[in-house]
Amino acid sequence: MALENARTFEDMKQRADFEGLTRAYNRTAIDQLLSEAFDRASRGESDLAVAMVDVDRFKVFNDRYGHLSGDSILKLIAGTLIKFSRPTEIVGRYGGEEFFCILQDTDLNGAVNYGERIRAKIEELGYLLHNRFPDHKLTISIGVATFKSHLGVKEELIDMADQAMYAAKAAGGNCVMIGWTDGNQTMHVRRPSNTER
Repeated sequence: MALENARTFEDMKQRADFEGLTRAYNRTAIDQLLSEAFDRASRGESDLAVAMVDVDRFKVFNDRYGHLSGDSILKLIAGTLIKFSRPTEIVGRYGGEEFFCILQDTDLNGAVNYGERIRAKIEELGYLLHNRFPDHKLTISIGVATFKSHLGVKEELIDMADQAMYAAKAAGGNCVMIGWTDGNQTMHVRRPSNTER
């Protein structure tokens, strides 16, 4: 009986941690998992990077093709993120058409490579979907950031990735940008260099 109760509790917890539509982690679970990863990085136990992913022109797509088609695209992107992530890389839906990825044991080069790999894979899927959605090119914008010792709270890391993602969208989408702060915690955004790809 105790074993069955424990199994039922674990099943309920699993359901509570995952978002219904995409089967990615939900916002609450992602926040908790990021807190734990941030604490480990703060103690110097591991590298940590994050990626904020946003579907380009998603509102236009929804308006043109409807919310059911929009839901299918969100499921497709979440499935791609999960499929092409390592076991140590955690994928969650952050809200709307935004996804958030926790990249444990990953430095800046690894984060950029992750972003480029996912970006290219979604672009490739967009070509395959062209006949179904001829008036819309499926692409994503990605902002990445890495933990630095001067960061006091995880929200600063999230903000760096978020600002980089918005810069990627402003640059036309379908690209990866890096968010970072200097010792004075001034926000900067830049494109990856060739050595980081």
